[in-house]
Amino acid sequence: MAQSRRAVLASKRYSKKTKEQVAREIRWEYYKANRNRLIDDVVQYSEIILQMLLAGVEVEIAFLPYVKNVNVVSPQILPAHNSQHKAA
Repeated sequence: MAQSRRAVLASKRYSKKTKEQVAREIRWEYYKANRNRLIDDVVQYSEIILQMLLAGVEVEIAFLPYVKNVNVVSPQILPAHNSQHKAA
């Protein structure tokens, strides 16, 4: 016997994970796999990380500010490469 359209829609609604649930799982899996690389109080920033994931930021980028001893150099402070001024 075929299910009614309403029953099919209801089952899809409850079986489908929301975007937030998926983002929470991604955040948790990344945390578990990388907790030794992350700062001790990263948990305080979990909602910020979640919001970044929901906005489409990749998980590695979302966690980047909370990785221990990361030296990130801004491109604006790097010296410009100018081939005309090479030493002879």
